[in-house]
Amino acid sequence: RGSQQEAGHMGTLLQLRSAAWCARREDAIRSSTGEAILVTNVRLDSSHHSGANIVVDPSSRFVYHDCGDCTEGGVWQHRIGADGTLTPLDPLVVGQPGFIAVHPSGEFAYVTNSSSNTVWHYGVGVDGQLSLLAPATVVTGTGPRSIAVDPSGQFAYVANGSSNDVSQYRIAADGQLNALAPTTVAAGESPRSIALSQ
Repeated sequence: RGSQQEAGHMGTLLQLRSAAWCARREDAIRSSTGEAILVTNVRLDSSHHSGANIVVDPSSRFVYHDCGDCTEGGVWQHRIGADGTLTPLDPLVVGQPGFIAVHPSGEFAYVTNSSSNTVWHYGVGVDGQLSLLAPATVVTGTGPRSIAVDPSGQFAYVANGSSNDVSQYRIAADGQLNALAPTTVAAGESPRSIALSQ
């Protein structure tokens, strides 16, 4: 799972160190063409597990990663410095987070939560800190895994691994996800990932 990384920070080395946090990770990614490359291996404390993904916001100023296997669950937030070093922001407790997607505008973020079968909606502050929108969640299928936002920022899709379908939403101007009709479309067995064309 440590190899499932995303980055949009061009030509910059990103170091993620969370010595006191749940993942105790020490890894780095470098992106020179928009494709993330694992530079060092992930080191984990034996009592914890790593998160599923790392996402860099469109402005390349902030990075987010989940810790879904931790006891409390959470999303870890960091500010990216000019030299690529990360400064931690306050972490969020999000039940059992799965994947994270940031809206192309950089104004909103979405986190799947398999413990409640929902997607959590967040606004992204000027400092990169995530804050819940109201309402805070929208219902998905069973066992939501990955989430993808289309490049236009108008639609979002969630792969539901337990109900074997994909939830589909229209994104409102305020960042809220509103279910389309039909709310889901059938998928193969245990869909895990979803990708959209440019």
